[in-house]
Amino acid sequence: MQNNSEHNGLIGSLFSGYGGLDLGVDMALGGGMRVAYTSDIEPGPCAIESYHAHGDDCPNLGDITGIDFGDLPDTDVVVGGSPCFPAGSLVLTDRGFTPIEQVRVGDLALTHLGNWKRVVDTGSHIGDTVILKGQGTPGIECTPNHKFRAGHRYQGPWDRENRTYPTMFMEDGWIPAADMTGRMWLNMGGHVPALPIPAFDFTGCQTRDIRLSTPFFYFVGRWLGDGWLNVFKRTGRKASYMKRVFVCDSFDKEDELRGRLDETGLHFGMTHERTTVRFCCSSTALHDWLESNFGRGAANKTIPAWAFGMKREWREALLRGYWDSDGDRTENGMHATSASKRLLLGVKMLAAGLGAPSGLGMHEPTRARCVIEGRIVNEKTNYMLTAYDHPRKSIMTELGYWGHVREIGAGREKVRVYNITVEDDHSYTIDGIAVRNCQSMSLAGLRAGMHEGTRSGLWSYQADILKASKSPLLLWENVQGALTATASSREDLAEADRRAKALEKAGLCACGTPSVDPSDGFTPPDPDAEGAKPLATVLRDYLEADPEKCAAVVCKACGRHVFEINGDMVLADGGRLDGVHTAPTIRALGRVLGDLANLGYDAVWRGLEAADIGAPHHRLRIFVTAWPRDPSTAREPSNARLKRLAQLPPMRPKGRAWAVWDADRDVWTTGEPDLFGQVDVYMDAWPKSGVMAAGRVYMVPGSWLTVPVPAAGSALATPKATDGAKGGPNQSYGNGDAPLPAQAAMLPTIKAGDAGHTGPNQRFGAGNPSLAASVAGIGVLPTPNVSDAVPADGFLYTPKRSDGVFAAPATSGRPLDRSTFLSTQVRLMDLPGRMDSEKVREHDSRLPSPRANSANGAGGHGDGAPDLRTVAVMLPTPNALYDSVKAGTAEDAVRRKARGVQLGLADEMNLL
Repeated sequence: MQNNSEHNGLIGSLFSGYGGLDLGVDMALGGGMRVAYTSDIEPGPCAIESYHAHGDDCPNLGDITGIDFGDLPDTDVVVGGSPCFPAGSLVLTDRGFTPIEQVRVGDLALTHLGNWKRVVDTGSHIGDTVILKGQGTPGIECTPNHKFRAGHRYQGPWDRENRTYPTMFMEDGWIPAADMTGRMWLNMGGHVPALPIPAFDFTGCQTRDIRLSTPFFYFVGRWLGDGWLNVFKRTGRKASYMKRVFVCDSFDKEDELRGRLDETGLHFGMTHERTTVRFCCSSTALHDWLESNFGRGAANKTIPAWAFGMKREWREALLRGYWDSDGDRTENGMHATSASKRLLLGVKMLAAGLGAPSGLGMHEPTRARCVIEGRIVNEKTNYMLTAYDHPRKSIMTELGYWGHVREIGAGREKVRVYNITVEDDHSYTIDGIAVRNCQSMSLAGLRAGMHEGTRSGLWSYQADILKASKSPLLLWENVQGALTATASSREDLAEADRRAKALEKAGLCACGTPSVDPSDGFTPPDPDAEGAKPLATVLRDYLEADPEKCAAVVCKACGRHVFEINGDMVLADGGRLDGVHTAPTIRALGRVLGDLANLGYDAVWRGLEAADIGAPHHRLRIFVTAWPRDPSTAREPSNARLKRLAQLPPMRPKGRAWAVWDADRDVWTTGEPDLFGQVDVYMDAWPKSGVMAAGRVYMVPGSWLTVPVPAAGSALATPKATDGAKGGPNQSYGNGDAPLPAQAAMLPTIKAGDAGHTGPNQRFGAGNPSLAASVAGIGVLPTPNVSDAVPADGFLYTPKRSDGVFAAPATSGRPLDRSTFLSTQVRLMDLPGRMDSEKVREHDSRLPSPRANSANGAGGHGDGAPDLRTVAVMLPTPNALYDSVKAGTAEDAVRRKARGVQLGLADEMNLL
């Protein structure tokens, strides 16, 4: 691309990164184009792209949501491509290590700068993944283009004073996951701002003597390693429960642990069990505080986010308590094993904040259960953490430590992946490792855009830029999820309004979540839990779908019934009113194409896999190319190829349109009215390719779907119709390119006349030699001919049905060398002339074809040919009854053979 005032057109680059998509557009449009501006929330890559490709006059406009569209320069092309982690990936928020699919808008996420910043958006889509393994995590699965904070070590200049080459470190900025091999990533934990520490709830408690202190957090560390919680009902009391906190250790540490617990000011009772000493504190306030902050159960324990911002002595005490209970000393640090990944991630961050790097591994059990001291135990995945006293090859910083990425492996295909957007710093952590926001379209609900409350994701800004710039070409790239992800439209609001009115008319609650009085023993579901069901559905199940009980449930907010009672059936949530107005009305790709139709653009989209152009993986991407249907409505292009495009007539695809854009309703329809004259909304997933012309969508012609795979630096010219007439080596086309025959010595196309022109000097009317003449001396086998069935010439004949009947040579009254039976010709290999049967058999080394009566015993057939059992020693077919009950020994088999009785498979095996 040009970096001066002379250029072959201008590119407006959105979501720019390092500019790979810009480079592809430049190559496709003849080269020599210049990028007028870039837009990315990360300035580093854009600065590199600007310096190397576009010159210092190429500004980065930053976050696309803050661009003033009226100040943008005119461009020929607007280019934009918007990335993610699968469910279960742990993001550190103010609520602790939270699965990414449960992160919600308003949460505070820890960023790569060590700040707590608000989550402003969430989303998901379907995509392919890779798995990165390295220091600080057992593995992170994400899309290949998701960016990590990266750096690398290198050898510095010679240090004369210390007589060595020092190890130096340099940050590389944000690097896509697929390019992280050999780099280092940032494990957070060093500088974490303080969060409020939750207070104890002493409601109903007699004692209020729990004080936060260094001894107290040491006790919490011991409890994390060797403690548990217990609740039991008091005998003879109604709804009265005792809550207790336990911590244990070996007998030789009894005095040491008792002293530590006494320092907390809490009262602990002590008992001796068979193998341990056990301390117990009966405190509801302590029990509930530990459960809500540090978890319950070995696999669910964790370290809360506020713990990483405590004062240093409390963090040291918490970590020391955990090491003393569950840690083992190694040559260079401490080692611990746990069933809770959250817990060890927290320990990793605590250690990092105290100057110790660590590595985290994982072990999958090979059995589901085991027995420990007579108890049946369910085995779970174990995680192993090793913290080092010295950094070794890690690089310690005030934010944490940089650890090596060991390998990048294949992940999964077509899985749902998630992403969040964080304000200001535009980053968050996965497994405590700093990652970048993906500026992907949001699929999380309605957001303002071209029409109030009708647009999803950052695409709306790109559409607004296209409208303002009137560029003659747009290229939009996104993940495969664009085909299926739901978006929003005005029809959504209308549908929601119609459903609410229908529910209200039927006397049913239209609230998103009804407000109900909790029944005795009923626990409302956590709306943020993975796979959580709606409250009404859970309540219906709790009431066992009893029509009488469910009919009595009324929403306190609106005063209407929560459930629809239909005979013996109880319907809840979306199942009410037969599910009317509950389906999505538009998909993400449909949103993009609909907006383009509103702007007067035609478009073609195509799904391309990386493997289509020679890469060793799939990674499907959707590419949309759009241009104005009426070129006069766009600015005049300066690019030569775009000028030719503007001169072409509008597309008029053949066939019937399978989707039609309804601009008034803001949805795609099927275009065909039903029996009642209604036109259905098209709500299905979109195909991987298609054509949109004048707001109507058609299938792509098959000829458009061929993907050329270039060979590096040695591609042959594309065949053309005129190649047949311009085969000379000095021929060329108008653009100077040599035709395919001039670049490669090709065999002539096979023609019908080849069958009759076999001589090396034969030529066709056009002066071209025949195939037989061209391959003379090369050793190419000729095309099989029907007449090949008669002369032998070394070929075996096509098998016939009768070959299975005639073991001896068959003649059909002909000489043997003229017989067309395969069994005969095999005998005649290299034996020309007539031969009698005895002569043939002297040269025959084949086993005769098995016959039905071969199972009855050896012998001969009527034609004198031996049967299969006479010629070969064969094992008999296994017999289900005989072989299983009459196996016997080798001596038994010898006796049975001597008597001439039938031998079973076991007998034959014994005789071997």
